[in-house]
Amino acid sequence: MWLQFILGVLFCVVCLYVPAIPQLRAAGFADGASIALAPAVSIAEYVLLGVAYGLAGVPVGWVEMVSPVFLAGVVCMPFALRNRQSFEGLCPEVKLSFVALFTLVGVAATTLLFVRTLGTPDAFAQQFDNASHLSRIEAFLQARRFSTIQSSTSPLLPIRPLSDIEFYPSAWNVIAALSADAVGYAPAVSENVTNAVFLAFVYPLSACALLSRVFAGDRLTVRLGSLCCFAFAAFPWGYIVSGPLYPNFAGFAVLPSVIVIFLAFLDERELRRKLPALLIFLLGCIGLVALQPNAVFTGIVVLVAYSTRSIWIDARSQGATRRHALLLAGGFFAIVVVVWVATEHLPIFAAVVSNYWDAYSYQNVVGALRDCLWLGFRNSPYQFVLAALVWVGVVASLRRVTGRWLLPPL
Repeated sequence: MWLQFILGVLFCVVCLYVPAIPQLRAAGFADGASIALAPAVSIAEYVLLGVAYGLAGVPVGWVEMVSPVFLAGVVCMPFALRNRQSFEGLCPEVKLSFVALFTLVGVAATTLLFVRTLGTPDAFAQQFDNASHLSRIEAFLQARRFSTIQSSTSPLLPIRPLSDIEFYPSAWNVIAALSADAVGYAPAVSENVTNAVFLAFVYPLSACALLSRVFAGDRLTVRLGSLCCFAFAAFPWGYIVSGPLYPNFAGFAVLPSVIVIFLAFLDERELRRKLPALLIFLLGCIGLVALQPNAVFTGIVVLVAYSTRSIWIDARSQGATRRHALLLAGGFFAIVVVVWVATEHLPIFAAVVSNYWDAYSYQNVVGALRDCLWLGFRNSPYQFVLAALVWVGVVASLRRVTGRWLLPPL
C-alpha cells in the first residue's frame, strides 16, 4: 500500500506541475517562478474541465481530465522556449536554488511530521468534516463526475446535462479523486496523498515565491523562511489536525502564489506581459474559489495595502502632488471598504458572517490580545520564541519602506 501511496504522490506532483510550467513560462514568468506557481494554474484548469464535463453530462475518468491540461502545456512549449531565450521573465527573484531548498525542507517536514505519523496510508481522521471529504471523493469516483458546481456526497444521483447545480468548494476533492482513479486506491489513501503533496510541495513552494518576492535581494531571509513556514502550529498543522479542514488548508497553501501573480501583474509596465499575467491571476482566483472562497477574502485583505501603496507611488512618480496622490490612494481604499461592507450584507453570505460559534469565540478582549501576542490562535499552544521572531520582523518591516505594506494585514 505504501508503494501506491508513493505512486499517488508522483502522479499528483506531475499533474500539478508539469503541464502548468510551460504555460507560465509562455505567459512570461521566470523559470523558478513558473515551477513555484504552477499549481495555481493547473488546479483552476482541472476545475474548469470538471465543470465543463459535468454540465455536458459526460462521465469521465482521470485520462479525460488530465489530457487537455497536458495538451495545453505542449502547445505552450514553443512560446515558453522563445520567452526563455528573449528575456529573464517575471518574478526573476524566485531562484531555482530557493525552489530546491523549499522543496527539500517541505519533503523532510512532511515525511517526519505527517507521513510518519499516519501509521498506514489509509488512516483517516474520524471527526467532524472528514466524513464529508471522504464521501465527496467517493461520489466523484462513482459518478465519474468531477464538477465543483455539481458536487454531491451521494454517488447515486444520475448524470444529466445541466442537472444538480450546486456549488461546493471541492477542488481539493477533485485532485484527491483523480489520483484515486489513476492509481486505484481508496478515498482514505487519496486524501493522505493529496495532503502530503500540498504539504511537501504546493505550500512550501508557494511560500517560497512570496518570500522571494517580498524580500528580493535578501537571500538569507528567504532561506530562513523555508524553516519558518513550517514552524507555526496554527498553519499548516492546525488545519490538518483540527476539523480536519483539508480544503481550507489547500486554499491557503495556494494563496501566496496567487498573491505573487497579482504583484507581478500590478508591477509590470509592458502591456504584452501584463495581459498574460492578468490571465494567470484570474485562473489563480478561480482555483482559490474552488478550493475555499475564504482564501480569496484573505488575499484581498493582504493586497489592499500593497495596491493602495502602489497607487500612491505611481501618482507621485507621475508628478501628482502629495494631496492628489493621497486622495487617489485614499479613494481606492474607501471603495474597497464600501464594497467589503456591502458584500458582508449580501444574502448569500448572511449565514456565514452572522454565525457565532461559542466553542471558539473569545470571552474577553484581553484573552484575544494575549493570544495574538503569543501566537496562541484558537486551539494552538503559545509559541513564545516564534512570536518573538514575528515581532522582531514587525519592527524590521517598519524600518524598510518596501516592507511596511505587510503590517496592515496583520
